[in-house]
Amino acid sequence: MPRPKKVVAPAQPVLTPDELDAILAIRSQKAVIASGGSETQTAEPSVAVSELAKALILAIETTRPPTKKTVASRKSGKPYDHADGSSRLKLKRPCFQHGIEIDIDTIPDEAVERLNQLRPGTYCSGWIKVTKRRDGTGLDIAYPVRTAAQRLKLPSYFVGCAGVTPFSQLLARLLDEKSNPAKYRLPEDEDDD
Repeated sequence: MPRPKKVVAPAQPVLTPDELDAILAIRSQKAVIASGGSETQTAEPSVAVSELAKALILAIETTRPPTKKTVASRKSGKPYDHADGSSRLKLKRPCFQHGIEIDIDTIPDEAVERLNQLRPGTYCSGWIKVTKRRDGTGLDIAYPVRTAAQRLKLPSYFVGCAGVTPFSQLLARLLDEKSNPAKYRLPEDEDDD
């Protein structure tokens, strides 16, 4: 059974005052001609005519079939752009994950803020390494991900949840460990002291 198509409600008509005046002028000319006068006569549009014009515009807009969303008609923007149009946070320095630059358009503002606070060091018993890049332009976050066991060890042992770990949650764990290392010290780490 096919899925029903998603119906998008039509938007309320938005007319500029100039457009509304033009419609009212055309309506008044038609009213003058219909009453037997000539086009050269000037007649002020009455309140009834303007109300009629508004009612017709509203009727046309409400009976218009719903517009289908297409690539050309979709609202442009990125997933983490602010609804009010304010600018997003910027990184203080470029950050890389496994040598690939992190694009701030693909992460939320809280992750950008946490990346700005991140400092070089080793975290999670040496499992995660944050290093300064050789060219000195930014930070590189690296951890083993070659095997399935390595990919599963990070969320299950260090971040505290099984499954996929959100990047902002991983950064929160790294910042918390940097500020309070005793909280995250494992029993096998105590022999190193």
